[in-house]
Amino acid sequence: MAELESLEAAAEHKRILREIESTDTACIGPTLRSVYDGEEHGRFMEKLEARIRNHDREIEKTCNFHYQGFVDSITELLKVRGEAQKLKHQVTDTNRKLQSEGKEVSPVFLKAPLI
Repeated sequence: MAELESLEAAAEHKRILREIESTDTACIGPTLRSVYDGEEHGRFMEKLEARIRNHDREIEKTCNFHYQGFVDSITELLKVRGEAQKLKHQVTDTNRKLQSEGKEVSPVFLKAPLI
């Protein structure tokens, strides 16, 4: 009989954990109240901590899986930034030269007769 109650409590804990994970935080109060009203509060906390550890492991696996791609992307961005800075300097230099040449040419056009 105690084993049946334990299985029922375990099933209820799983249901509560799923509900906590999938419920809007504004509606979580009644769910948490059912945990505190029950007699298995300590066991539920153990299950919750185990679930947190599992999620932490999954997050770590995901981060480890994507880490090299992230590093490669940052390296590529740094290269692009360097190239963008070179391009900006070239555009600025070309603009300065055109402005300078334009100053020399504009008086000639102002003095030229209109046809």
